[in-house]
Order: sequence, then structure tokens, then C-alpha cells
Amino acid sequence: MNWMQHLCSINNDKDLNDAIQDVNQFFNNYFLEWAEVLATQKLLAEAAVWLRKLTTSLRKPKCSKTPNPHTQFTENVQQILWLLNLRQSIKSLESLSPRYSLPFLPSDSGLRKRLLEKAFPWLESIPHIEPSAALFQPIHVLREHEDWVRCCCYSPDGRLFASGGDDGWVRLWDAETFKAQEAFKYKPGSAIRAVKFSPNAALLAYTQGPEVFLWDWHSNKLRHTYIGHVEPIDGLAFSHNSYYLASGSDDKTVRVWSTSEKKEGEEAIEVRDSLCNLLGHGDYVNCVSFSSDSTRLASGSSDLTIRIWTREGSEDGHLYRIERVLRGHSSSIYSLDFNSSGQQLISSSTDSTLRVWDISTPQNVDARGAICSLMGHELNVTSLDFSIDGSILVSASKDCTVRVWDTKQQNRKHTLRGHSDWVRCAVVSPDGNLVASASDDRSVRLWDISKDRGNGNQEERLFSGEDAHSDYVFAVTFS
Repeated sequence: MNWMQHLCSINNDKDLNDAIQDVNQFFNNYFLEWAEVLATQKLLAEAAVWLRKLTTSLRKPKCSKTPNPHTQFTENVQQILWLLNLRQSIKSLESLSPRYSLPFLPSDSGLRKRLLEKAFPWLESIPHIEPSAALFQPIHVLREHEDWVRCCCYSPDGRLFASGGDDGWVRLWDAETFKAQEAFKYKPGSAIRAVKFSPNAALLAYTQGPEVFLWDWHSNKLRHTYIGHVEPIDGLAFSHNSYYLASGSDDKTVRVWSTSEKKEGEEAIEVRDSLCNLLGHGDYVNCVSFSSDSTRLASGSSDLTIRIWTREGSEDGHLYRIERVLRGHSSSIYSLDFNSSGQQLISSSTDSTLRVWDISTPQNVDARGAICSLMGHELNVTSLDFSIDGSILVSASKDCTVRVWDTKQQNRKHTLRGHSDWVRCAVVSPDGNLVASASDDRSVRLWDISKDRGNGNQEERLFSGEDAHSDYVFAVTFS
């Protein structure tokens, strides 16, 4: 296991290249023996974690017409991970040697071609497994649930994820090893339709039928049962301070609940009085979302509308009232999210559109039309960032560009060109005049977007050279 940690720490290109060649030779000759030793010591899951880290931490080689050991290494690791994950996902294989997963690799797998005859010299007919696509399926399949799995979410620190299904169980999993950690089943007989961690990572909420259950998952104890809805609940959201929990139901209502702690030694409390019951939707409420300061709550419905509710009274006020209704989608709305300033809202719908809404200015209750639909990048978008006032949206892409969008004018202001590799991250300065970008070309660039230079190019400052980064730059931020 230690060799993988050492491989991650090699900085010299030649030494790294030599080491990867040695690893490739080791995999080609001794992978099965290595995997069997790991299996006997119950280390396969840990090995898979380190192999995934290797594929993300090793620097990408420069393009070359000659065969590159990095390419073979990446292919080997992908195939090994696929094999290990298959073995863990199918219980009948877990008690067997890892070699018995080998025939199920795709037929075009180099690892299978090299090792199959060695592992099964007596095999006369080799099964054909469809190629290519199998290697790009999810990295793991978890099969503890006994019925449909309807919902899942990560914990704020990314170390755990939760899942809920029609079998009535909520399960917690380790996000690195994929091993089950905890399981909750308080009320048998109905499906889990939504599950959420609180932002402070202390609580886990889930919906079952018309009820919401709030668990202190560290102690594996139920804190509250919220009773008030009369139909199943699909929408669930914590406020960012974790004080409030909102639920949206098929009974066409939104309720807001307090997550306050029960007294020590006290049994789980049945809470029948929500802080508020919000009426107005004409069909199922599918999703809810709080703004970052919790002063606004958005709800999306099958009635084709989004309702924005604002908190009344003082900062600690509990009641919400209707602020506006957003119309524009032609089918049910299923997800919502506020930007960091709370001045814009993004929504997605079964009408195949994603819409950005400006909710910063006072309007009549009925507001029609999203701000814009933004198109232009030629490859995947890797990051998005709003300016503080919400007037600018910056997008970074694998097409090596950064694009600056005017959300009010609904168009692209600038295309920032200069990076020679994927741009991983781009952010706007607090005053909205600068954009910083980080790239796989090992540079950070600072762009002045305050002036239109006419030719589409913006003044930039390049941070690179001997004293700069020697590998990919994944993130950048302003003070």
C-alpha cells in the first residue's frame, strides 16, 4: 500500500515516468497476486481509495505521438477499479478470489487480455463483454437497499453520504470506502422520499409519508418528528444556520419547522405546530430552498410556478409571507438554488430548461420570465461565480476560456483567452472589476474586466514562472 503514497510524492518528471513504467509492469505481471493478498487482509476498499487518489493527483502528461506510460497506467487503474467495484457490488463475488471478477471486464480491456489466460488456463470459451462504456459507469454500486432508492445526499464535509428508499431505511455510507456506517428505520411501511444533512453536519432529516424525522446522527438518536402535512413530502431544506427546516408536500403546502434541541434525557418530541404553514400553490410542492441569510424561502411546484417567501419582522422573526410568484416554466419545477447574495435564483424543470431569475428588485407579486439562458462554451463548464451584486456571472471551461456574462443585459460581455489548458476555476473580485482564473497550464491569471477594450481581449496579469505553481492550479479566490 505504501508505494501508492510514495508515487504521489514524486516531483521529478523522469523519476515519475520511470516509477510509472515499473508500476505498469507490476500490474501486468502480478496484479492478481497483489489483489488476493489485499483481499485476505481486507484492504481492497482502502486500495481502491488510493488508486482513485493517484489518478487525480498525478500530473497530466504533455501530448506526444509516442506511447506514454501515463496513458497505460490510467487505463490499468480504471480497469482495476472497475474490477474491484464489481467484486464489492455483487455479494456472491465478495467471498471469492478477485481473479473471478476478471472475466467480467470488457472484452477490449488490456488488463483482461494480459491476465485472463494466466488466471484461467483451462478456459476454452471466453465470454464476450461489451466494451468501452462499462469503464465509465459509476465507480461503485451499493446494494444494501431492498427496494427503490429515491434520494441521496453528501454530508457538508464530503466524508459521508446518505440514501433513502422504498424499503423504509435511511443508510449512511463512508464516501471513500463505500462501506455502510449506520442505518435508521423508525417507521416501517412507507418510502423515504427526501434526505438532507444540516449545514452544521450535526443533523440528518428525512421524509417518510407526510412526516419529517430529525436525527442526531452522531448519537443515532431521533430528536423530533414533525407532524402536520397530510400528503407525502418531496421537498426538504435546512436554513444555512441549521435553525430551520422547510418541507414541501403533495398537499400543496410549505411548512417551516424549528430544529431546536430537546432537553437532555428527554424522549424524541412530536412537533405538531410548524412555525408557519405557507399556502398558495395549486399542485404538488416538489422542492424548497433557503437563501444564505435565511430571509427568503423559495418553493417550486407542479403548478409551473416558483413562489418566493420573505421573512417578516425582526432578524429572528419566524413567519414568512408571499413576496412574488415566478412564472415561465412550461412543466413541473424540481430543483431550486439561490446564489450566494440571495439576489438571484436558478431553477430546473421537466420542460428541459434551466432559468436564472432576478429577485433583487421590488416587483408586483406576479413576475414573468427568467433573466436569461446562457450559451457559448464549447466544452464542459467547470465553475461558476456571481459577483456580489449579481450583475456579473463568470464561467470557466475546459475549452481554455473564461466567459463573463452580463446577467442584466442577458448577454456575454467578454471571452477571456490566454490559458493553454483547462480552466478549473474563475472568480470575480468583490468590487466586480477583476476576474482571477486558475488552470491546468499551471498559471493563475488576473483579468481587468472594468473596461471594454473593443477587441474582446482584456488586460491581464499572468502569475507563472519559476516562483509559481509547478502543477495544475485547481482553485483561486480573492481576499
